[in-house]
Amino acid sequence: MSGNNGVENGGVVEEIESDGDEVVILVDEAGKEHQFMVLAVVEVGEQEYAMLATVDQLEQDDGTELELFLFQYSLDADGNEIFSAIEDDATFEKVRELCSNLMEVTT
Repeated sequence: MSGNNGVENGGVVEEIESDGDEVVILVDEAGKEHQFMVLAVVEVGEQEYAMLATVDQLEQDDGTELELFLFQYSLDADGNEIFSAIEDDATFEKVRELCSNLMEVTT
C-alpha cells in the first residue's frame, strides 16, 4: 500500500472529474490525468476516506501488487466528489491500517 497521499510522486490533486460508476479522473500538479477506480470508502471518526487504484493497474492481470492511494473523501454542496490529501500522519496510518485489513479480508 502506498504511503503516498497524492498522484504520481506525491503530486497534489488539483481537480476532480467524475467518469461514471466508480471511476474518477484525478489531475496531478503537472496537469496529467490519471484514471482511478474507487475500491472502497471507509469511515474513520466522522470523516470518510477513499481507497483508489489506477485503472491501468487493475486491467493488468500479471499478479503484481497493487499500488493503492488513500484520500480524504467528501461531497460538495452540489454532490460532486472531492478527493483531498490526508494531511495528518496519524490519521493516514489509521486509514492505511483499516484499508489494509479490508484488502486482507476481501482477497
